[in-house]
Amino acid sequence: MKETYIFDFDGTLVDSMTPAVKVLLGYLDERGVKYPDDIIKTIIPLGYRGIADYYVSEFGLKETPKEVYATIVERLEGVYANDVMPKPEVEKTVAELKARGASLSILTASPHEFLDPCVKRLGWEKYFDNLWSSEDFNMKKSEPFIFIEAAKRLGKQPCECYMVDDNVKALFSAKQAGLKTIAVYDSYSKEYESEMRSFADKYVVVFNEIL
Repeated sequence: MKETYIFDFDGTLVDSMTPAVKVLLGYLDERGVKYPDDIIKTIIPLGYRGIADYYVSEFGLKETPKEVYATIVERLEGVYANDVMPKPEVEKTVAELKARGASLSILTASPHEFLDPCVKRLGWEKYFDNLWSSEDFNMKKSEPFIFIEAAKRLGKQPCECYMVDDNVKALFSAKQAGLKTIAVYDSYSKEYESEMRSFADKYVVVFNEIL
């Protein structure tokens, strides 16, 4: 049977978490907002529009969600287009999976303004059949239904798909949806390693361990 993989992007395929977190937390720091230490765990699965909504509702910002989103996107567009690089062993691994006939897709909470230029610059269009933002589903990756719908679009049952992600909430939602889950180590999620190991079908420290 043809293997079907759905990959997260940030923190899984590319090392974008450092600049993204810097921008996201910097936005709050500039406004003197106090936020919990584990806020990254909460906001990353929301997508950037969801993060903007969360910032306004949770912290009572004067800006509208639309204004928050526009500022964040403006600050990060150039980073993704020019600077974000693959994590170690990623390209070799996806090339190997593609060579053996696997179906590969990306499903990320990031908008297409970030995803598409970065994938194009890295020359990865040849590997991935679908480049999906959670916005394409009008759902968040913290909701199991997004993974059910992704499997449906691929013509698969959820149990026939692997979800590869570094975020504990997204992985747990994928597991609830019935997908097989592969947790990927990232420095921003290492404190949740034990939790991810407790329910994920596999946990990998080096990306090529997926093979």
